[in-house]
Amino acid sequence: MEVIHTTADLEVRRKSGRHLIIVKPELEDRFLWSMRRAALQPKLPSHPKELQTLLNLPKHPAHRLFREGLSELHKVATAQKISTFITDLERIIQTLL
Repeated sequence: MEVIHTTADLEVRRKSGRHLIIVKPELEDRFLWSMRRAALQPKLPSHPKELQTLLNLPKHPAHRLFREGLSELHKVATAQKISTFITDLERIIQTLL
């Protein structure tokens, strides 16, 4: 696979017209780091491994809180023009469409 774009948090690879977006090192780590960068307090565990454990459980209430946190992060980061994994992801996806 050919690497076509890299940021501190994301890597985009392409092969045969298909794309793979990799969140690095892990989604939970980048989510918590981005929340701190945007000066937001997540309503979830502050350690990536603890958050990952909860999100691995089907139908756990943490999934709703995580989605709400992503939405809030996107709104704040966009309004304040803060580069976070979610704003970078949005920008990259827009270029791929």
